[in-house]
Amino acid sequence: MLDTTRSLLHAPLCYATLSTNESLVHRRRYPDHRPHGGWHDFARAPSAAHNSRWVASSGSVTDFRSPACALGFFFCESHPPFPLNLGHLMKHFLNTQDWSRPEIDAVLREAAAFKRERLGDQLKGKTIALVFFNPSLRTRSSFEIGAFQLGGHAVVLAPGKDAWPIEFDLGTVMDGDTEEHIAEVARVLSRYVDLIGVRAFPKFQNWSVDREDHVLRGFAKYSTVPVINMETITHPCQELAHALALQEHFGSEDLRGKKYVLTWTYHPRPLNTAVANSALTIATRLGMDVTLLCPTPEYLLDARYMDWARDNVAANGGSLAVSHDPQVAYAGADVIYAKSWGAIPYFGRWEQEKPIRDAHQHFMVDSDKMALTNNAVFSHCLPLRRNVKASDAVMDSPACIAIDEAENRLHVQKAVMVALTGLGTRDSGLG
Repeated sequence: MLDTTRSLLHAPLCYATLSTNESLVHRRRYPDHRPHGGWHDFARAPSAAHNSRWVASSGSVTDFRSPACALGFFFCESHPPFPLNLGHLMKHFLNTQDWSRPEIDAVLREAAAFKRERLGDQLKGKTIALVFFNPSLRTRSSFEIGAFQLGGHAVVLAPGKDAWPIEFDLGTVMDGDTEEHIAEVARVLSRYVDLIGVRAFPKFQNWSVDREDHVLRGFAKYSTVPVINMETITHPCQELAHALALQEHFGSEDLRGKKYVLTWTYHPRPLNTAVANSALTIATRLGMDVTLLCPTPEYLLDARYMDWARDNVAANGGSLAVSHDPQVAYAGADVIYAKSWGAIPYFGRWEQEKPIRDAHQHFMVDSDKMALTNNAVFSHCLPLRRNVKASDAVMDSPACIAIDEAENRLHVQKAVMVALTGLGTRDSGLG
């Protein structure tokens, strides 16, 4: 078994379609595997053909589909079908750091193709459950519209509002407000849909708990279909939209040599670090010279994301610096990306953090700071409080590409959904 497993994990990537006879043999050999739609818990969606599923196969492979082969979504080797649930080999989209650079580049190229040609049938017959624990404007609308434009269908759920409250901890005596456990929720949804999107912000009380990302990880653990992070403690869809907007602005996929400033800005409330974590990740992944500008060392991002950034610099070139001086950071910058976030050491003690935050309202992006740059482009993930985070003059200037970035959410999310369902298109590198 050990040798078989090793060969499985180091084999070429493929998608194998079994014949009806092979399916019958499989059901006789493994009667405990569910018959609906095929071997469902082998990490395939219920809408696939009855006799088609992700399998391990020796001999000839009858059907190759990208991006499975191109992007490494599944690993295949031995035949007859490997009698184990290999759902842990399924590809989720939880963080861009989990994906290789070629995978990210391929998704960005596919997104650019979708921007040129918005309508298609790549998701025909496919369904995605969008699970929102927190409000949304861009995320919900772009996912729903994106699925629709490619022939798919989105179902929106809000646990605690129009769906039952969910418990995520094992061993909990569920005699409180929660009605269902994630172990059942994720597996039931997996029987209905081909993809699950999850949006769940941290609780802002204990970062050591929040950083574990229990809600997203719970769905990923129990789901037998791919899970997409729609923002938890990172925001990978926003990362891709931001990256695509920068590539469009500079007219090149190669952003190396650009000075990129990720600047903290004031907000009356302490906000999630998700977009800042993601911006730092993707900017260093793309090889830019990145400066993290924040008021004090207490506003540095979590060590996990600082380490990711350093690893990315080592792998992709570029550089990483930290500054607490806007004049120095803005000088010569090609990109200014603004985001507000709360200082991690003050999680659960926000009244003590507030005086520090209030003392740095001058971090707002304004025309004077932008004048220090190398005609930099400005962006923000939105929503943005004008004349708090950035001035009207900056938001209304030709340098602002925040609207372009917001539009790109539609296109990159299409590319992610298509990639995860295994149906690449065109010549983007996904298929």
